[in-house]
Amino acid sequence: MDKIINIANEPISDKEKADKIRSYLSDQLIDSKSAAKYLGISRTTFYSKVEEGKILPVADRYLKSDLDKYLKTKDIDRSKVNIRYNSTESIKSDLSKSNKKSGFLAKVKSKGQTYIYLKRAVTVPGKGQRHKTIHSFGPLPKAIEELEKFLTHPNEIPSSLKEAGFGQSDIRKWIDDLNSESEAK
Repeated sequence: MDKIINIANEPISDKEKADKIRSYLSDQLIDSKSAAKYLGISRTTFYSKVEEGKILPVADRYLKSDLDKYLKTKDIDRSKVNIRYNSTESIKSDLSKSNKKSGFLAKVKSKGQTYIYLKRAVTVPGKGQRHKTIHSFGPLPKAIEELEKFLTHPNEIPSSLKEAGFGQSDIRKWIDDLNSESEAK
């Protein structure tokens, strides 16, 4: 909005001012969906910020410069917003910052075999909740074999498991769970 005021105060003709303002607005004005995405928050959160008067609309659009100012206020409580990941590196980065275990063992049947994965629930912008693979153990028999190897050789535990906060006690539990499940069949 400051930019528009500055243009309006420039010593140029009204037509030039109107052209400059129109040009600026065409680059700067975005709709609510794009604005929420620009801020990295849900549309519900975005609309609540608009209702609270923390984000001001221009007609039914929003100025990127106003959104940038809002981002600087850090009014968004990131601990209450689902974590969004764009890459495996950002998962590793986030997991290494917290000592909390994050993930679950998943079994996927394909081509007559059961494959074992360590997965984590993440939120993907525009797509919602998804499961991201942290580590693939392979087919069930190979997975149990690999997990048992990690118990006898802890230095061979993959960094992806360590970064997710898992250790030998978790591996022992996974082996027990997988063995009891395969014996039940």
